[in-house]
Amino acid sequence: MARFRFSLEQLLKLRGIEEDRAKNSFLLQMKGFRLKEAEAQALTAQREEAKQRTRESAQGILDIEEVLRSRRHINFLYQRLAEIRVHLEKMRPAIDEARGAFRKAARKRQALERIRERRWKEHLLDEGRKDQRILDDVAQIGFVRARMEEALETVGAPSIPPAERTDSVSNNRPAAVLRRPSGAEEGEAAVGEGPPPQPKIPCGRRGGGSASPAIKEAQSRSNSCSGSGQ
Repeated sequence: MARFRFSLEQLLKLRGIEEDRAKNSFLLQMKGFRLKEAEAQALTAQREEAKQRTRESAQGILDIEEVLRSRRHINFLYQRLAEIRVHLEKMRPAIDEARGAFRKAARKRQALERIRERRWKEHLLDEGRKDQRILDDVAQIGFVRARMEEALETVGAPSIPPAERTDSVSNNRPAAVLRRPSGAEEGEAAVGEGPPPQPKIPCGRRGGGSASPAIKEAQSRSNSCSGSGQ
């Protein structure tokens, strides 16, 4: 399988960095807000305790100095609590802005993540199609080869090797053809190849020798034929 490469990988990393920064900013704002809320809750608890002590001291011997001191402390707690609440209200817009920036950065990163996921699925589909085409080609080649072998078996038997073919021809040839001729037969065959010699009949005697009986008979026949013709 080919390696998957996302063309927007660098942008995706940048979106992740921006999301982390926005997240850290939002968490920092929330941390300050939570600390102020905890301080306000602590001041509220101190104020309730101061009120309770003032009510308890009023049941016994009344100490004007203690009562005034308790009231000053309660007033201080009220004032401090009011300041903290004002500060909390001022922090809310910044917290909302940081929360919105964080969500926006997260959406940008998630959008690229969805694109990457879609591209990854398309890559898997393409690779699957390529593998399937390769398997189809291999199967088609095997099918064609099998059909060709079946056709060759149906048309005729397999060809005989040359050595076996020579042996079969030699076994089927007649014995007379395979017998080597003798010396006499070779001589006769050599003589019979040329044209037969023409016999020469002499018209008369030449020299001192006598003609043979065959020649004489031929001459007599020639003379008788010429005489009858005349």
